[in-house]
Amino acid sequence: MLFGLQAPAWGQGRPKGLNFNDAAYARDRSLPTYGSGSKFGEMPLSRNLEKYAPYPGDQGYNGSCVGWAVGYAAYSIERAIQQNNTNRQDITNNAYSAMYIYNNIKVGGCGDGSVISDAFDFLANQGDVLFAKFNPADCYINPPSSLDQEASNHKIETYMTIFDFEAEPEMKVFRTKQMLAQNKPVAIGMMLRANFDELDSDDEYWDPYAGDTRYTGGHAMCVVGYDEGRQAFRLMNSWGTEWGDGGFIWVKYDDYGQFCKYGYSLHLGDAPQPQPDNPNVVVETEVSLSGQFNFRFPIPTTSGELAFENAVPRWADDHYELERSDWKVGDLFQLVAVNSQADEYIYVFSVDPTNKPNIHWPRQANMEFSNFFGMNEVPLNPIPNSEIVIPGEETALQLGHRGTDYLCVLFSNKPIDNFEDI
Repeated sequence: MLFGLQAPAWGQGRPKGLNFNDAAYARDRSLPTYGSGSKFGEMPLSRNLEKYAPYPGDQGYNGSCVGWAVGYAAYSIERAIQQNNTNRQDITNNAYSAMYIYNNIKVGGCGDGSVISDAFDFLANQGDVLFAKFNPADCYINPPSSLDQEASNHKIETYMTIFDFEAEPEMKVFRTKQMLAQNKPVAIGMMLRANFDELDSDDEYWDPYAGDTRYTGGHAMCVVGYDEGRQAFRLMNSWGTEWGDGGFIWVKYDDYGQFCKYGYSLHLGDAPQPQPDNPNVVVETEVSLSGQFNFRFPIPTTSGELAFENAVPRWADDHYELERSDWKVGDLFQLVAVNSQADEYIYVFSVDPTNKPNIHWPRQANMEFSNFFGMNEVPLNPIPNSEIVIPGEETALQLGHRGTDYLCVLFSNKPIDNFEDI
């Protein structure tokens, strides 16, 4: 059962500002549900993106943590990684504004907080400006319209939730490490206790069960690293450098899995290309894309367990055909697509013998089946060698007509607008 819970921005102690809204989170575009055959490759034993982060800022006495976690932290870190910039002062000088986002999306007054999905939607559709361009002390100050054009030049390409808000703690930890291993920070929404407010330089980890354990509300932060030796994530906060370890803190995996409710990753798209001095010169850029696919169909077993046999495709002049030829109306099959590199978009559609087109990937909420994490999976696959089973591991496609069915698998380095209008 999904419901929207408008939790207070903070109950006591330090300002926070995350309003939990489970229904909005569930509706958001989500990381694809990968098949059990995915080969995710090596996972580093530690990852720390702190060298790409601006110095932690201080949100002051308003509920703007979402703007700080999404804009100032996650977006600025992603941009620094894209530019391979590890000059912390330069990154800080060119960090993105927290208040431009917050002042546009806050649910009421300065202390009423905001919904994290609204921040990502704003960043994708309106964009952000640099911190230096808009950082008012008063959160009631509306950003001037003169900044709208500048913000439109700083949009993200897409974003996604990376786990279900009701996911098992182990899945939250696994998905977060997956993103960080790909050099992608994770903006999160956590429920905190009062003892989190009191952490200082003497505290290496947050212990949720020490001292004052009263709940104080939701808070948005950014995960910038993990360490298998510590069994912990490195979190960047927005309470200045006097809090915690210079504005950061380690949170044990078990505690993260219990208290973290939301997780988001963003995707910038391609880095801006330098413009030629001569506007009549066309600059060609080479894009390399690759992927694999195969078909499989269920076969009977003596144990009664589900098993599959592959239907091998062969190249036939300008398309692939399946070597198996004894297909009948009603037969079931699955398509398995694998991206070879990170950040590829995958789209799949078919045309049946009656010339009716059907979209099979990305899966959307209006599809007949909806038993998958999230309602609207993104076509973007940020993790290389990830296996996508179409229509899903627990479902299958069915031949409905005599004749030839055509399935098309598209690999792209850019999102395809209006793909659903096919």
